[in-house]
Amino acid sequence: MALCGAVRRLLEIQPFFKVCGEASNGLEAVEKAVALKPQVIVMDINMPGVDGLKATRRIHSELPEVEIVIFTQHELAQARQAAEDAGAHGCVSKSEAAQRLIPALQAVSQHRTYFS
Repeated sequence: MALCGAVRRLLEIQPFFKVCGEASNGLEAVEKAVALKPQVIVMDINMPGVDGLKATRRIHSELPEVEIVIFTQHELAQARQAAEDAGAHGCVSKSEAAQRLIPALQAVSQHRTYFS
C-alpha cells in the first residue's frame, strides 16, 4: 500500500486500476485494507513498524480474498519465498517496477500468481 510517487502515477494512468489508499507503515496498511477492502494491494516489504510481510500475513488472514503483490528491493529469490509464505500471490523487484508491476497486478487480480 505504501507507494512512491512514481509508482502511484504508473498505477493512476492505467484505465483498469484505481488507487484507493496508501499507508505509511505496516499497521496502517492492515487498518486501511480492512476498511477499504481493495481487490489488490501493493505491499512494500520494508514498511516501518510492522513490516510488509507481517502486514501481509495479517491482511491475508483477515481478508483472504484480497490479493497482495510484494514490492521489494531485496533479492527476488529470497523475497519470493517469504512473500509466498506470508500469503502474497506476487512479488516484484523495485528495479523492475516499470516493466513488471502492471503485469503482476493484472495476474493477481485474476487470482493467478506472478513471481518475476
